[in-house]
Amino acid sequence: FTYAVELIPICKDDLVVMPRKTANSLGHISPLVLCARVGSAVHVIDFKTLQITEISGLTYWRHEDITPICSMRDLKKFYVVDVELVGPRFGKYALADVTVQRLSDVGKNDNVIIVRSHLGNILNFGDLVQGYDLQTANINSDTFDKLNPDDVPSVVLVKKGYAERRRKRKQRNWKLKSLNKDDGDLAPKKQDEERKVADFEAFLRDLEEDPELRQGVNLYHDSNFVARPDAGNAMVDDDEEGDDAPEVPLEELLNDLAIDGDSDVDDEMAE
Repeated sequence: FTYAVELIPICKDDLVVMPRKTANSLGHISPLVLCARVGSAVHVIDFKTLQITEISGLTYWRHEDITPICSMRDLKKFYVVDVELVGPRFGKYALADVTVQRLSDVGKNDNVIIVRSHLGNILNFGDLVQGYDLQTANINSDTFDKLNPDDVPSVVLVKKGYAERRRKRKQRNWKLKSLNKDDGDLAPKKQDEERKVADFEAFLRDLEEDPELRQGVNLYHDSNFVARPDAGNAMVDDDEEGDDAPEVPLEELLNDLAIDGDSDVDDEMAE
């Protein structure tokens, strides 16, 4: 059988806008929210109040004016100057006023931006954080244009950032498995292949950063992984020491069993 499936075009960390009437029907949430999780429903959070609500498939198709206006490729990096907790905590979120500076402005000027954020218990002075710069973003949305300017912040912080140099060089001790795919006779264009690799790397980083996301994915020990020297070794750069880039705990990894005539079950499993 062949099935035609239309998917909701909202992904985790997308900035989503909706008319005020629709927002009121969803528990009087803000018309500008972040997508916190996508499952059987889309979970969105008001980053100014920590209010969370679900958007079911039925609700979305009934109100097709619920649209994402910024996505992963629009994220910009900011430097955290100060974090002041100002309100309640809810699960892993805490409300805070965060003072940030565009990374491109660091060392050039003193322009800082104070924003209300749900990341108060995650961010600290000196951290990098990724967010949407609405002052410079090119947003083509009639619904967004109709919002009260007072309800639109200059910056929406999305998630903590990490040193790109460290993450590019990082070797993971785990891997994913997938079914064989037939891409057809035509070789993919170089641009499409690069986009595919970038999207997959972003997915791997999301798995490292989000324990909740990992609950639905099997991660396996990578038998080809070679442990790097410890921090006391001269082979490790000084700027990598103390880096808190997220890691997947070993206890969450499954043993990678090779079932063929030349491979035996891992000794650990045999015990």
